[in-house]
Amino acid sequence: MKKIILSLFFLSLLQQPLKSQNLPNPVELTRPDIMGLQFYDALAKLRNLEPAYQPSSARTSQEIAYFYYALATIFSFNGMYDSAILAIDKTYLRGVLRQGKRTTVDTTNFSRYRTVSAKSYIVERSAYTQAVMINEAHTVPRHRLFTKSLLQELYDKGYRVLCLEALAYSDEVSSPFYTGGGVGDYQEGKVQRLASGDRGYYTKESCFLDLLREANRIGYTIYGYEPEIDSSARDSLMAVNISKIFKKNPKAKVVIHAGHGHIRAGVKYKNLYFHFKEMTGITPLTIDQAAYYGHPNEYYNSPYYTALCKHFNPTEPVILTDSSGHHIHLSLDIDTTNVYIIAPYAGSAYGRSAWLFTQGGRKAVKVKNVSKPSIIKAYCATEVNINTINQPFYYRRSVPIDILSLENVNKGKDYYLALPDGVFLVRYEDLKGNVYNEYYEQVTL
Repeated sequence: MKKIILSLFFLSLLQQPLKSQNLPNPVELTRPDIMGLQFYDALAKLRNLEPAYQPSSARTSQEIAYFYYALATIFSFNGMYDSAILAIDKTYLRGVLRQGKRTTVDTTNFSRYRTVSAKSYIVERSAYTQAVMINEAHTVPRHRLFTKSLLQELYDKGYRVLCLEALAYSDEVSSPFYTGGGVGDYQEGKVQRLASGDRGYYTKESCFLDLLREANRIGYTIYGYEPEIDSSARDSLMAVNISKIFKKNPKAKVVIHAGHGHIRAGVKYKNLYFHFKEMTGITPLTIDQAAYYGHPNEYYNSPYYTALCKHFNPTEPVILTDSSGHHIHLSLDIDTTNVYIIAPYAGSAYGRSAWLFTQGGRKAVKVKNVSKPSIIKAYCATEVNINTINQPFYYRRSVPIDILSLENVNKGKDYYLALPDGVFLVRYEDLKGNVYNEYYEQVTL
């Protein structure tokens, strides 16, 4: 099995040994469940460990941060998106540090700023470069759907390659396995195998599969650039892998999707942005959507973000500009970047995160006859082998397009999946993974 490297943050924390040898590494403990697509089993394991990682425990702040980062990731795989953000907020990354930084924000200049659609601004600016770099917080799948929303219009501007940190690099990038272009059972099946295979970890989350599927539908080549070796030179190796595209085609245009600080310009360390620019001579358009997004508990929003949302009241992801249309550089600690996205907290709709519908292009579809706590998964019918429909192992190798985790069920309450156009196999499991119902659902937007 190919080695999967999760994120630079994870890597740095993995170097820190747990104080107690009796405590398993939370990522390694749950990796078999994630790779086998048994997400709720992974969640149950980490919940059993959680009491050992309370602030009153003997754990260090780094150990606590690492645990809750792992827990947040597992929440996101289970479709518990607000719970994922709340888990991150329990760590020192946003909790302890933010408690000491509740400052008053100077809003004097706000009257000279305006907001514009982030999507429109990015597409317009993309015409002036050959590379668009956009990041995500690995525990916030909403960011993947925003990247997905850019793909068609960027393709129309000449972009043809989607580069993903979430997939391990392979010399086989020119093979049909990685090449998009074509809708149909065969092509969609290849996307499913790419997502559920051993080259990716985050690709097993439903919104990431949606990103892959859209890229394939449009005609992008899907290109993994994550190096398969542990190295302090990880960012430079990622840049080496991406630069190979331009050696083959100097006029190529690429969309580079990465995590957190890999794409930020102006940081003190030499990251992917720095090495890519140095190797290719291309100054990419860098988009940061991991700094200013809404939290379910607004206390954990930065004071500046809170002031911006209060003043401008955005209803969609926006960019802050001056009166001439030039973006305003919003600094976060030592980092600067070309463009910061300000994404308001979307709230809920139909008992789900509202952005699934407003950004995901999906419809609320009521599920039938839920009588007990359940994990309800919806699979694209074209990605399911009907001849093996009753074989549980097959489903462990298929990523659902949506997952609804109902740990408590109230009699008389309606529950909803978030589904796009198409035909879907809806499958019910109890919390122990036993299947007790399934049916097909056709959805028309």
